[in-house]
Amino acid sequence: MYRDNKPAEVTVSNFLNDSNIMAINDAAAEVMIANRRKLMFEMSLEEEDIIDLPIIFMKSNHPFTSNACSLAVDPIDKKINC
Repeated sequence: MYRDNKPAEVTVSNFLNDSNIMAINDAAAEVMIANRRKLMFEMSLEEEDIIDLPIIFMKSNHPFTSNACSLAVDPIDKKINC
């Protein structure tokens, strides 16, 4: 991930101790849980049918996103993408 065109390194501890990031992720988790339940019901899925991927949501000022951006590791190039 880059910030101001420089590589940005952030530890897990940084994320866990940032109340803004945690609030964004808690809100996103509520929506994802509701969507998961709806998909499972409507498609007759079981928990074992779903693959969880680690994602972190952060505040975004990007013009094409709402107010949050999801960060995930790309399995091919192993880089974090937003």
